[in-house]
Amino acid sequence: MTCLAATRRALRSDAPNVLVEAPAGCGKTYEAAELALEMGAQLRDGSQVLVLAHTNAAVQEFLRRTRNSGGRVRATTIDAFCRELLDPYAARLGLPTPLRRHVGLGSGRIAFADLAPKAVDLLTRCSAVRTMLAYRFPFVILDEHQDTNVHQHQVVASFRDIASCRVRIFGDPMQAIYKSSDADVVSWDDLMRDSSTVTALDTPQRWQEEPDLGEWILRARTELREGRSIPLQSAPRSVSIRQLPATDCVGFGHGNVGALTRPVQEFVRSTTGTIAILSRHNSHVWGLHIAAGGLVRLNEGADYGEAYALLERAAESVGNAQGLALHAIDHLDRVATGLDQAKQKAILNALQGSRIEYGRLQVVKKFLETFEPLYSNPDLRTFCEVAQAIIVQPPEWLTIRMPVCMRLIGQVRPQPGDDPAECLDAVVARIKIAARKHTKAVSTIHKAKGLEFDHVLISNFSSAHFANDELSRRIAYVALSRARRSISILVPGNSPSPLLGGSS
Repeated sequence: MTCLAATRRALRSDAPNVLVEAPAGCGKTYEAAELALEMGAQLRDGSQVLVLAHTNAAVQEFLRRTRNSGGRVRATTIDAFCRELLDPYAARLGLPTPLRRHVGLGSGRIAFADLAPKAVDLLTRCSAVRTMLAYRFPFVILDEHQDTNVHQHQVVASFRDIASCRVRIFGDPMQAIYKSSDADVVSWDDLMRDSSTVTALDTPQRWQEEPDLGEWILRARTELREGRSIPLQSAPRSVSIRQLPATDCVGFGHGNVGALTRPVQEFVRSTTGTIAILSRHNSHVWGLHIAAGGLVRLNEGADYGEAYALLERAAESVGNAQGLALHAIDHLDRVATGLDQAKQKAILNALQGSRIEYGRLQVVKKFLETFEPLYSNPDLRTFCEVAQAIIVQPPEWLTIRMPVCMRLIGQVRPQPGDDPAECLDAVVARIKIAARKHTKAVSTIHKAKGLEFDHVLISNFSSAHFANDELSRRIAYVALSRARRSISILVPGNSPSPLLGGSS
């Protein structure tokens, strides 16, 4: 065990590069925010502590915790930092101006994945920019660095050795659950070798009410990291395993909905406090939401790619009312039921270039009226308002099975000149913060990362969902560490995960 006081001394030392291994629930966000405030108060005028995170939700949390810094703390995402760095030099670098990023296939924009490599290219070419950054940001905090790729790491590495710039890296290799190629991943071993000081936060802070559970979760983390099974034999009473006899890997859409409906609803009804029902796969989560019988809320805190892509497509059709309307129809055709051939034909015939021709099929008339505002103002803000109107009051014949995308877009209100992706970023950040307050939620494990709940049910601890491989071990640890007070694990009797070691 590493003494917390020793870790705090290392973070505030003159060491140029300190790496902190920060398991879930051990106070990383608190320590990083307190460090930012303290170091910011010591900086010369015109300098700031720079906090670089991976998500807007993390940025908003840092901003909340450091709001009294007097402007001495700057928190932003790595992507946003790279874009701002590149923007003044975009034309010289052969990039589109003004510089905007995109998820889809839009022209005149830069892809997310290209931001950091282009920023590294700029910093490699221009020593003056590196020096400016080192003097402006003499203290840098990198959050959740296990999710960083090589180019993102190189952005800060390019100026950290100038002007006594100090870098503090927080991360947890056991929470690196986002797939990427080995060539892109920043190796934790390389980070350790590159750091002047390596330390750890290893006091479980999240489990004040259940210290035995906190100690056990850290023990499970160690066992999983070392390639061994979860230590069920030493589990406290707050950890329970429920076998589903004579059941194969429980999935949805394959005749197995009933196998989980009863245990899921029993868990929800018998548990007080905040709860989360977790699964590894998106399709399974939708089924769990149905199985819970309306007793829990779907955590919409991730999988935003389709929303960004739809907004991108709409942005390319600004000025074209028909094109904007057809983007919405195309999306609804994929995520809703009720748009039969007759209705689709009537709608497509009605949406003309300059007006709506209502025709004879009266059943779609009210729905078509929803698109009228686009023909007066064919801009992105109106498109978002139309999306909101469809979600709030869909026609009785239309059932939107997957409303997440349009619900997100319905909250965006871009003004002329705004970057649509950044407007959606702000909505996503608010939703992720609000997700922390959900009392009952069903979610993928990826979506629940960074959240915590009193009680957690891992719904399908099967060999298919949790194989004996490195990624599955990390995902299992992230799932276990979301719980503050209790963990329940459902195991299909015919296909238990090997990570359970054959014990029950």
